[in-house]
Amino acid sequence: MAAGLGLLGEGLARLTSEAERALNETTLRIAITGLSRSGKTVFITSLIANLLALGRGRDTLPALRRRMAEEGRRIQAVRLEPAGTQALDWFDAADKLRDLAGATPHWPPRTSDRPAPP
Repeated sequence: MAAGLGLLGEGLARLTSEAERALNETTLRIAITGLSRSGKTVFITSLIANLLALGRGRDTLPALRRRMAEEGRRIQAVRLEPAGTQALDWFDAADKLRDLAGATPHWPPRTSDRPAPP
């Protein structure tokens, strides 16, 4: 009987944790548009790298951190997720960051234009 109560307690704790995460989680989807060769890939790569570092506790975006602190908010974690649609390619930020910050830094290859979906 005691073992069953322990399992019930663990299950309840896990459920509470998942409910809290779901209720307090904000998903931010960002779309970037611009002219050809205007730096969209570099901008997105930099933004992702800084947000991921901020999620790990590094002070990479001090103005954002101060603004959020003024509002009583904070970033607990940052993660990349697929767009949720097959129509969009995965943006390989890690690969782009290796191009920009590797041992021999260079601009990432040009991204190809995708036709608009029907």
